[in-house]
Amino acid sequence: MKVALLSALLALCLFSLAPAHSASTANSSASAKQSSTPPQTDSQPAPAARASVEDIASAKRAADTALAIVQDTLRDTAYVGPRPPGNNPRSGPHWGMFDLLENLNRAARAVSDDNGENTASMKEEEAAFSNALQRAIRNADAIASRVNEREDIREKSRTLATRLRGIAYSDVTNGAAQLERPHPQPLQMQGTAGPQGLPGATGPTGPTGPTGPAGPPGPTRESVVAFSGIPDFGSPGANPSTQSSVWAVPNGGVQGVVPCDTNGKGSECSLLSPGDIPGLVVSANTIPSFSLANGTISLETLINTVDFSNVAAGDFAAVGLANGTDQNNAIEIVGFANNGGGGLTCQTVSGGSTTQTNVPLRASPNTSLYQYEIIATTSSVQFYVNGALVATHTTNIPTTPLNALFLVSTSQASANGQYPSLYVSTTTFRQRPQ
Repeated sequence: MKVALLSALLALCLFSLAPAHSASTANSSASAKQSSTPPQTDSQPAPAARASVEDIASAKRAADTALAIVQDTLRDTAYVGPRPPGNNPRSGPHWGMFDLLENLNRAARAVSDDNGENTASMKEEEAAFSNALQRAIRNADAIASRVNEREDIREKSRTLATRLRGIAYSDVTNGAAQLERPHPQPLQMQGTAGPQGLPGATGPTGPTGPTGPAGPPGPTRESVVAFSGIPDFGSPGANPSTQSSVWAVPNGGVQGVVPCDTNGKGSECSLLSPGDIPGLVVSANTIPSFSLANGTISLETLINTVDFSNVAAGDFAAVGLANGTDQNNAIEIVGFANNGGGGLTCQTVSGGSTTQTNVPLRASPNTSLYQYEIIATTSSVQFYVNGALVATHTTNIPTTPLNALFLVSTSQASANGQYPSLYVSTTTFRQRPQ
């Protein structure tokens, strides 16, 4: 009986102590949690993040690729060049594309030289790079689509546009978006190539497919350039030509050494009439020559002529291709001096037989710097003035070897000592394979 009573009292005591122990335990846990919770402080703004190493590397790769393409294109002075000063805003090579490539060069250089320390500045530079890249692509596409451009110029423009689109970099447009300004559409281009994976196992050999058609034959050799630059005709006795291995001046009367004359139209070399000797011809021709049987011959040159009001009728100048100085076998553009209203004559001559086309000009070439080009094959000759085709001949094409020829002629004595002059600037004489 006593044992049972003691057991009951012990159970009662334990029951009454249990809540207090639980509360104490809970309070201890809460205190421990409170003491372990760090005090709340005001949040501090995170410092501006520096551009990642990969972002910087991607931008620099794109910029360096663009720089290489621009420099490669600018070297082709027959395709692009600075806008020549003067009265005719459309003279010279494609100066609009030249300006866009110069702008792209500056924008790409800024991205290439940036170390990524200033993220906002880097995004500004990337946006400018993207805009410059897109403008150059659009201009190249426009030139390639012009029906009045020569096929080789259109092909160069298509190639340039393709190379610029191949720059594997689209993050530049994101940079423009972060600056909250209008920006071009993202470039649709292939991304950078990833690392090459491990080679897989060789699969079974498949069946042999049908033989495809034979492709057209490729060129047997590259173009041969006999001369490219500003001619140095030299000056008899005083300043011999520095290009004597290229230019022959068989009858004297030439003045100047490169740069023979620098004026508002740039550097030019003069071919002058010798004076009061009626019927005397002064000429300069390349020593290298080409045969049409071996491929297409082309001559491209910038010409400025001087024509005085009292130059005698019959004075003239000519530029083109000839067998030495023999104008009985030649392809020429004749006129320039005192031509009676700004007209030229395009002519092909074989064995003395001549085919001629008279070409009116908007402005006389004696007041403007004009670009002349002759492209000749065995079956046709094309004459261009400032990039526009003005005549095509298919008859009286000479079969003799041909060299570049510049010529002025005096028909009779002048009353006041003024004579026709021919000023020759950038010139390219070459042959392309069949």
